[in-house]
Amino acid sequence: MNQIKLCGDLEAMPILSHVNHNREFLSFPLAIQRLSGTYDTIRVIAPSNLCTGLSPHATLCLSGELRSYNDRAAEHNRLKISAWAREITVSAAEHTNTVHLIGALCKPAVYRRTPFGREIADMMLCVERDYATGTIHRCDYIPCIAWGSVARLCASLPPKSIIELEGRIQSRNYMKVIDGKAVERTAYEVSIATATVLELGACP
Repeated sequence: MNQIKLCGDLEAMPILSHVNHNREFLSFPLAIQRLSGTYDTIRVIAPSNLCTGLSPHATLCLSGELRSYNDRAAEHNRLKISAWAREITVSAAEHTNTVHLIGALCKPAVYRRTPFGREIADMMLCVERDYATGTIHRCDYIPCIAWGSVARLCASLPPKSIIELEGRIQSRNYMKVIDGKAVERTAYEVSIATATVLELGACP
């Protein structure tokens, strides 16, 4: 299970991302407002036919899935996360950011507390990609973060546990020191609202 529904503002016009089997795929940034008023800017990839007629700063609603790939040209083989659009419509709807995943816990969650005592668990979820032909097996690796009681639950699970979760994809800027210089980077992760354990993994 890998489903997303996003509504947000087109920040920049689509540009060519890549060509696969003679089909062009475009990418563009979608800005989605949180309840707090801040924005998450999500990279969207879509077939070129879904991007015709789009105008700058239009409000778009899309459905699709989250996908990951390793950028081997980047330093340290960076994992990149994108929203893969299967449908796009221009709409006046309110901003929406929902993610529904079912996947396996790759390794034990990293549990910690903030200086203010908030509980956090970081984890990597392996989500099988659904191909119509069923002939190709591939997984997307989605970074996730949980809070409070959900963080405690996830931190208690052994690897390979199957989890169903709902939440939202968020962007987060951070500073990384490279060759003695501070460089701003953007990380993407799913902030988990609810989580249900479907199957416990085997204990090591």
